[in-house]
Amino acid sequence: MHIEVAVTSDRRRLQTRARRAAEAKLPNFSAGDFVLAATVIALPNKLAIKWQGPKRVVRALADWIVEVEDLNEPHAKSTHHVSRLRFYAEATREVMEDLLQYALHSQGGHCVQEFRCIRLNAAQQQWEVHVKWLGMDDLDNTWESYASQRAELPVLLQRYCDANKDNPQRCCRRGTTTTDKVSTLHSAAPAVSSRSSSEGEVFWQSTADPPPMMCI
Repeated sequence: MHIEVAVTSDRRRLQTRARRAAEAKLPNFSAGDFVLAATVIALPNKLAIKWQGPKRVVRALADWIVEVEDLNEPHAKSTHHVSRLRFYAEATREVMEDLLQYALHSQGGHCVQEFRCIRLNAAQQQWEVHVKWLGMDDLDNTWESYASQRAELPVLLQRYCDANKDNPQRCCRRGTTTTDKVSTLHSAAPAVSSRSSSEGEVFWQSTADPPPMMCI
């Protein structure tokens, strides 16, 4: 029953992501455009974004990923998702906004930069992958369903699992219990470290080199 619920949940999530991506209307930047870039900062009781710039658009790395550079020496370059850029206007320079009011970053078009680790979410009875998104800050990293990531990026996820020896599929195929899965996976992963949280979740942190980015 848990497997059926997880599959149904993943299918609905993928459908919602596809619908939002189709409806999203994000800015279309061209090389030479002047923009402001948003940086996520942690305040005492919330996350916020701070707009900084102006910066110049250098090139598009993917449909939703743009490389920009500072106008001053040494013209440092950085990579951003287009939802974290806006056309330059003096009135919005160095302006901070509540991140909860800024939801464009969740509307599809994201690229997976790397997988960081895998955990067992005991509360939801499912494996989850910690995802680092290209062009986004570390504070934007999210826990995604292992099943959904395997459906969307099977090659990239398998490459990560092979490199770090933390592959839930091996445990699941043997028909083991949740406890057996944790102990089996833990003992088979000498290249990673593990710890348990107060919420009963167990996860494994990668120590290998990150895989190449993939877009979803």
